[in-house]
Amino acid sequence: MLTSNHFPSRLARPQYLSMDIFSSPSFLAAAVSEDSAKYLRVASISVAAYDYLITLPAEWRFYRSQAKWSRPSIACILFILIRYFSILSITVSNIGQFAAFTPAECDRFFLVSPVFKVVQTVICQAILSVRTYAISKRERWVAHFLGTLFLTFLIAEAFVNIYGRVPNNGTGHCTSGNLPGQLIAWTHYVFSMVYDLATLVISSYYLIGRSPVTYISFSHLARLMLFDGLGYFFGLTAVNILNIILYKTAPTTLQSAGASLGYAITWIMAQRILIHLRDMADDSSRGRTPKELPSTGGRNNDSGGHEMGIRITVRRDVEDYTDVDLADGTRSTGTLQSGRKEREAFDV
Repeated sequence: MLTSNHFPSRLARPQYLSMDIFSSPSFLAAAVSEDSAKYLRVASISVAAYDYLITLPAEWRFYRSQAKWSRPSIACILFILIRYFSILSITVSNIGQFAAFTPAECDRFFLVSPVFKVVQTVICQAILSVRTYAISKRERWVAHFLGTLFLTFLIAEAFVNIYGRVPNNGTGHCTSGNLPGQLIAWTHYVFSMVYDLATLVISSYYLIGRSPVTYISFSHLARLMLFDGLGYFFGLTAVNILNIILYKTAPTTLQSAGASLGYAITWIMAQRILIHLRDMADDSSRGRTPKELPSTGGRNNDSGGHEMGIRITVRRDVEDYTDVDLADGTRSTGTLQSGRKEREAFDV
């Protein structure tokens, strides 16, 4: 007869009874194996490659809209940076996973991918900052606030991505992570979410909070700008939370499993903000006469400040209603007294 002594003691208490995934490293150690981490990286490469191909026409429209290639717009510069630096970041990250490294080679290579992650994040935050500043119509406090936040988070993100990093060369590959007791790399994703939220709140305030019109009469272009910001925030937040869970629960060898997916989603969402801005500029200019059309790619000759070189015009109809006393002594409410057209231009 078999007794309890025939079974390992660790089977006496099933591991699934512990629901705190952040205190149980075995949770993702079982769910995220070395093979599944590779599958996740391959999937992220496939998604990024597909998005690159389908956005090639938009890239060509971006280039074609430049007034002078000697002076490309800020939007075009940021588009090129986020597009091709993200490709470089994904490539470097996956070289570390799939190539073979000696211990000496890994010691020289393991910090390259974290540095690239910081640079890609900084480019995305620059895109959000310039977009938010433009939507606020160059409010001075927005420039000061975002500038201070940008520099502070740049230093913080660089520190947490480099400090306490150790190479992982156990299987011949070269990735990096934090040892137990030095888990600070995950705070990079917290900083990213905080920055994304700050720009979302400010831009939403200027798109909706200060507008006297209701949601229904809110212009189509302004709604698209709002939804772009919301889509970016929620998409990146989901990926950032996944990476936080991996860093907090998985062993050192698997902590960077979601990094490639983070690169891909960050790239896709950030470049789509720029693509949509450029496309919306074309849409908003179709109802205007040729003399009124500004260049959608070149830089405006506005000495009031730097801009991305894209003008989006938001039009809306505003109707004024008032109560009117009629001849029979009755009172009519909600009588249309006047109507006017309002137009706002966002130089972004």
